[in-house]
Amino acid sequence: MAGLPYLKGVRTKYTNILHKAMDSGKAFLTENLHNVDTKLFHADIVNCIEKIKTYSEKLQNQSEKLALAIGDTDKDFTAEIIEEDSDISERAVDLCSRLQRLESDILEHDKSVSVHFAEEEVKATNTQIHKELQQMFEHQMKLQEDFFERQRNVKTDKPSSVKLPKLDIFPFNGDKLRWIEFWDSFDSAVHINKSLSDIDNFNYLKNKLVGEARGSIAGLTLSNENYDVAIKLLHERFGNKQEVVDLHYNALIDLSPAKSTTDGLRTFLDKIERHLRSLDVLGQNVDQDVFVSMIRKKLPADVLLQLEMLNGSDKEWKVESLRALLRQYIVAREKSDYVNSVDSSANRTINKSVSTRYNAPVSYGQCDNGS
Repeated sequence: MAGLPYLKGVRTKYTNILHKAMDSGKAFLTENLHNVDTKLFHADIVNCIEKIKTYSEKLQNQSEKLALAIGDTDKDFTAEIIEEDSDISERAVDLCSRLQRLESDILEHDKSVSVHFAEEEVKATNTQIHKELQQMFEHQMKLQEDFFERQRNVKTDKPSSVKLPKLDIFPFNGDKLRWIEFWDSFDSAVHINKSLSDIDNFNYLKNKLVGEARGSIAGLTLSNENYDVAIKLLHERFGNKQEVVDLHYNALIDLSPAKSTTDGLRTFLDKIERHLRSLDVLGQNVDQDVFVSMIRKKLPADVLLQLEMLNGSDKEWKVESLRALLRQYIVAREKSDYVNSVDSSANRTINKSVSTRYNAPVSYGQCDNGS
């Protein structure tokens, strides 16, 4: 029995440490998350939970040692120890549970804050991009106005020696599906420009043709007379309306099924939109059930299920509504993917901070010597 006072003293010390840790935990529960550094606060909570669990276990082990040392000599004291330990253990478990819920609330709070700042950053970035694009557009318009003004001042009795404007028109390589888009761009920027001579137009046209398209007029020399000839050859070779319509229909039929990824769905929708808009420009009726069948057949089953739920079981599909709902679904997934990437980055930052603080050496004094 010589060691009994020592065992009692160590148990009392563990009890006091545990009570102090539990008091700290209770204080954490009263804090307002808007008034604290949530990263440090989260780390303190994690440390407090771990401390409560550690000293609850230490207290239990020390009480068992004390009860074994007492034996049958003092049954009342042993029963008192058991009752006291049972009470403090129950309160410790309840407190840890509440602290863990608070820990979850902190993570949710940080998540919402991260998303808010991310959205604000995106808005600011978009505003800046819009401003820069507007400035670029205004600068481009000024350059074109200056160019046309210089052309108006050229004397009509002098031969034309115009330096062609630098306009952004994509080169045409002979892809008939791209002819209308190319010609509309060239027509509005160059062909109807009255300040340019036919030979200037022809020179600009040849510079914008590559591959099969360039080869189709390779035999024509650069002259005013041959410009109209070149335009006629190009229209006959690449601008046959019925042939272009057939190509768009075939492209839609042969379109590969959409992948279930967000990027895959976006690529699929862009191709669908390009062909349907082109057919619409060509005077075709794109609001046909056959297009609904084409699109639905190539969508993944899980995506089609979501669209069916959005459309409603009692409503018939229309091409326009299917395109609109698919577009909304893809935009929603793109936003969700962005938010998840922001959350992942925020969680990595939080975990790194917690790990750094939690793994730091902690000193608990000399109270463990007798356990």
